Amino acid sequence: MLEFIDFCEYKRWITVQFQEVFMSTAFERDQAHKLVNKMPDNATWDDLIYEIYVRQVIESGLADSDAGRTIEVGDLLDDRLAVYNSVEDS
Repeated sequence: MLEFIDFCEYKRWITVQFQEVFMSTAFERDQAHKLVNKMPDNATWDDLIYEIYVRQVIESGLADSDAGRTIEVGDLLDDRLAVYNSVEDS
């Protein structure tokens, strides 16, 4: 799972997010209990932190979508293809 994420950046991000999530009055204790209770018995702290990370990223993406901060898939692919072609031409 973590091979796609820069681990140092992930750890820095998690430190901030962990504090915000668990210290935030907006985060309900029931949600924290549900998250912990659905984890397997052999789950580690890193597994829990990763679950919190994924949840936060999804919620952030949904908030962006609700606020209209999105782009069309075709536009994204065109931009990525242009970058790829410019690097390939170098």
